[in-house]
Amino acid sequence: MSPEAHVDLGCLRDNVREYHEKAPVPIRAHIKGHRTVEIARLQMAAGACGIAVTRVSGTSAYLDAGIGDVVVAWPWRDPALLGRFAALATRCRLSFHVDAAETIPLLGEAAARHGVTLGVRVQADAPYPMAIARLAAATPGLTLDGVTGYEPAGATRAHAERLVELAEGIRRAGLPCPVVALGGTTAADVVVPGITELGAGAYALRDAGLAALGWCALGSVAISVADPDLLEGCGQPWHPEPYVRRGGRLLPTHVCPLILRVAALRTSTGERWTVLNGADGGQG
Repeated sequence: MSPEAHVDLGCLRDNVREYHEKAPVPIRAHIKGHRTVEIARLQMAAGACGIAVTRVSGTSAYLDAGIGDVVVAWPWRDPALLGRFAALATRCRLSFHVDAAETIPLLGEAAARHGVTLGVRVQADAPYPMAIARLAAATPGLTLDGVTGYEPAGATRAHAERLVELAEGIRRAGLPCPVVALGGTTAADVVVPGITELGAGAYALRDAGLAALGWCALGSVAISVADPDLLEGCGQPWHPEPYVRRGGRLLPTHVCPLILRVAALRTSTGERWTVLNGADGGQG
């Protein structure tokens, strides 16, 4: 029998509604925190400006659901993979995170091959972000959408301010930079003037790791499992234990690796939501 995780539907809906209501800027829902069309629909209905993905496989299912604004939130450099993504741009607005100038001509070639326009979001941690921005703006088939930044250890106000400064420097160079996107669920607490978008994934289902940080209550974690083997390696640096036991169920410390191990989410109302976990030949 394929493994499933249990989802408290009422809790999930409350989490999505609350996060979007309190967010100071538009939210881009990163589907890595659930990988289901059903939750993506809830996020879009709550006001999400679009979704972020990392894999080609499964992305068409979100397009079939009517989602028309997609960001590839991983700096892929493989030409074949970029081409597969570019083919989807006939059905949606598609932008890419880029951390190296070498990726730009590959994206330009993919755009020309499929007759589409692709957006570029320069990663703030790239070695030469200004060079990437200039090249993107000058490459046919590409548009410079802006900049993006994510701190795995958790965003700080200083990180957000540096991201805004990078965007301002690009604009002073005479280049467009409409999007300044800050990444991370907890980054909602450090948004500063100049940030235009927040990319977040774990806020919908949440996890015990977020609760350990004091960001949310343990009772708001909407996902649980019964089998501890599914949670091996699901710890966080600040909470190494992979789960917290609550009411006879196990709450993951980190939701994203758990999602990669289950075939479906079973809701408290009995619905079965397929988890789109197909791999792309080991990439994406």
